[in-house]
Amino acid sequence: LVATAKKVNEVISLCVTPCVVLSGNPIASASEAFNAVKIDAGDMGNIMLYGMGAGKYPTASAIISDMIYAAGMRDKHHSERGWYDLSKVAEYADIRYAWCVLAQASSDEIASVLPKACFLSRAEDECTFICEDISLKELKEKMSEFTIRKLIRALV
Repeated sequence: LVATAKKVNEVISLCVTPCVVLSGNPIASASEAFNAVKIDAGDMGNIMLYGMGAGKYPTASAIISDMIYAAGMRDKHHSERGWYDLSKVAEYADIRYAWCVLAQASSDEIASVLPKACFLSRAEDECTFICEDISLKELKEKMSEFTIRKLIRALV
């Protein structure tokens, strides 16, 4: 699971989701019970924190507990630190991420609608590719004439 938080034009995007992490990404070095955090510190550059986490069973238990808590609190607009403005939290489909896509289409067909796609595999009638810096909404619009068989966020 990869958690992402970023602020763009006074709007906050928050996301926790499974992700494809490409081997060149520093986060890829975290395995087993280790966790990694990458912080974009502006003028200071990127900061990486890496260390031992709780392990898969305690982490899974905590995630389930958090999901149950969040489901019960979904209509509440108050955190322990005070009230917050939900209008400043972005819709997931509008946030720009990198995506790993398995599509039922040729690479030429995909390249015609997504010219910057980076292909990982190609077959006659399907291909897998990474598409960077695009919202889920925009990706689905551009891919509307093709069948998306698998779709997952990617860290490149």
